[in-house]
Amino acid sequence: MQSTLIEQGFDLMLFGMGTVFVFLFLLVGMTVCMSKMVNHWYPEEEAVVEIVAEQPPLDSHITSVIQVAIDRYRAR
Repeated sequence: MQSTLIEQGFDLMLFGMGTVFVFLFLLVGMTVCMSKMVNHWYPEEEAVVEIVAEQPPLDSHITSVIQVAIDRYRAR
């Protein structure tokens, strides 16, 4: 039986796309498996949270100087 050039092209296209699909499916599967194995053997360490102490309140003279500067800037 003779097959036309179009049929041969479709066969080649399906074979090529099937090969790529299978390769990508295996690649994703192996990547997921390796990721699970690495997370099982080397679990992620919990982050250490540092507590920062509050800053002491500003001197009243400094706050009044800052307020005067803000008022002069807004008065322009």
